Amino acid sequence: RAVLAILELSLAAGYASRPDGAARTATSMSAARGSTASAPEARGVQAGASAARDSGDVLADALGAARAQHADEVAAGRAAFPLPASLAPWRFDALSFASPFGTESGSSSGGVCATRLPLITSAECESLIAEASAAMAGGQTSRFTYTAGHDGGVRQPVHRDGALLTVNVALSDPSAFEGGGTWFEPSRQVARLGRGHALAHSSEVRHAGHRLLTGERWVLVLFALCDNEPQIARRLAELAAEAKRDGRPEHALRLFAAATEIEPLDHELHYSLGALHSEAGDEQAARAAFEHAVELYQHCPKPHVALGAIAVAADETAAALSHFDEARARAADEEEGSWWEAAVNSALCCQQLAEAEAEAGCA
Repeated sequence: RAVLAILELSLAAGYASRPDGAARTATSMSAARGSTASAPEARGVQAGASAARDSGDVLADALGAARAQHADEVAAGRAAFPLPASLAPWRFDALSFASPFGTESGSSSGGVCATRLPLITSAECESLIAEASAAMAGGQTSRFTYTAGHDGGVRQPVHRDGALLTVNVALSDPSAFEGGGTWFEPSRQVARLGRGHALAHSSEVRHAGHRLLTGERWVLVLFALCDNEPQIARRLAELAAEAKRDGRPEHALRLFAAATEIEPLDHELHYSLGALHSEAGDEQAARAAFEHAVELYQHCPKPHVALGAIAVAADETAAALSHFDEARARAADEEEGSWWEAAVNSALCCQQLAEAEAEAGCA
């Protein structure tokens, strides 16, 4: 009951809908699938029709799989969050990546809420820790990924969650560890909670478990799903990533493109689309996708690293250096992979520029 209360308060505090988003998306997708080209030869028409059918089949299968995933969640009771009556004037966009907060998909930094008083007692926190410890001793593992840092601590990669709303409940007393907390990319701030307190935020805001230097930090993490919010764009992106891992880049490209049609303001979808174009050797399309990702969301270092690599390949060393410097400025800290990649490439660019300047001086 306490967790549902904080969910309700957080939703009421931050939700702003995107008018007509689903209608615009459905229209654009229908137009893309229904358009025909006037090929001069029958063979060309047949080949084009066959390719269109193949592309349509891939997308139709993926959309069916995405909706089936959501239906399974509803049937299992995992997407049964009851929308409070106070949210009646608002709606969820049934096709979006799904954020109940902010006015821009993916780039929202609003809606991060914390409780003023603890939701659960210290005794309840201890009970949950003991239950989780016993489960882990029995072989259960967490899907959360932590990496070791050069300072001896551990940290979590910056990421988004595959849900609608994320709630963290702090189970450990702050005196039990050093460091820790939840780092949010848009604000570059670390949220730290007292024991039993909860933090709620949009699942699509990029965040990370901040580096933990000593001790143990236990957190109860809950993800809220809604029975009338299938999150089709997010699921298409996950299916596209799966297709890419399975060695089906054309399928992945179609699915990411479809996801961006549904949710054109999602910067990570455009970044993923750019990465596929780059792997396929289409540097022009890759550059356009990465630049669009930067326009949509200024805080992520990954598109700048990718644009720097494209500039290096095009012998645009000064432009590459600028992108790598931007990436370093946006990385969470010096332990993040994007920071190291950008730092190494920045040094190489500086060396190349210095050598070019020396050669010009000698000439």
